[in-house]
Amino acid sequence: MLVLLATLIFAFVFSLVYLLYVVGAERNQVVKERLRRFTTPGKEYSERERLLVQPFYQRLSKPLLAQVSRWVAWLTPQERQQKLRRQLAIAGNPYNWQVADYLALKGLLTVGLLICGLCLARRVGLIMAISGYVAPDLWLRQVAVKRQSTIQKDLPDVLDLLTVSVEAGLGFDAALAKVIEKMEGPLIDELSRTLQEMRLGKPRRSAFRDLADRCQSEELATFVTALIQGDQLGVSISKILKIQAEQMRSQRRQRAEEAAMKAPVKMLFPLIIFIFPTIFILLLGPAAIRVLDTFNKM
Repeated sequence: MLVLLATLIFAFVFSLVYLLYVVGAERNQVVKERLRRFTTPGKEYSERERLLVQPFYQRLSKPLLAQVSRWVAWLTPQERQQKLRRQLAIAGNPYNWQVADYLALKGLLTVGLLICGLCLARRVGLIMAISGYVAPDLWLRQVAVKRQSTIQKDLPDVLDLLTVSVEAGLGFDAALAKVIEKMEGPLIDELSRTLQEMRLGKPRRSAFRDLADRCQSEELATFVTALIQGDQLGVSISKILKIQAEQMRSQRRQRAEEAAMKAPVKMLFPLIIFIFPTIFILLLGPAAIRVLDTFNKM
């Protein structure tokens, strides 16, 4: 029984790691294919040649994963898919996952943990299945929260550099390109996507509204609203950027002060649970031992 359980757990973990590796390697394969086209321009490849260039694991597992993804996506309601698509966008599409890939991973994780848990007991299998179903959502939410926090932290610095660039005489689009060139991070990636959309002909208002919708950051939404209103009213961009930069720095300072005020309260529970019992044992332990020895002698 233990050997069977160990075999199932090993097979499940191996399959899960293999799936993550395939999904992550797919993006690298796309880059290699583009580089190959640039190195040999003008040469046309047949469908068979393009398939043979791909690694064996991708030729074998990609159709299987695609079939599982289509099957899971067919069973999932459209409203649920739209919600997951929005959550993946807020999280920055980790590992370049689509909705079907995420649902397939979630289904395989749930079924695999259910089978492994049923080898022990029914209740264990049910608990492990629920954990496998909930864990990807918790992980995705944590990634989204971390990304939003990083965007919130980087926004004042981005606005400062953007303000300096505009005041130096650059246009807004050129200043935005300069900021993208000098900095990096999730906010810079989103700004780069926004700039590309504007260069392709998308109106600035729509591009920045989509930026705020993808990031779901309150500070960024405030900046986008001020930028759109200033564009509609004809207010100077440099003035808007300067006011927003000062406001963002003030809000960051207030958040730091708030976190510092919360620190003593957060330290209270670890002190009560871990530190105080140890102190009591060190102080009262010898006295308690002497009292017990006295009573034993009596």
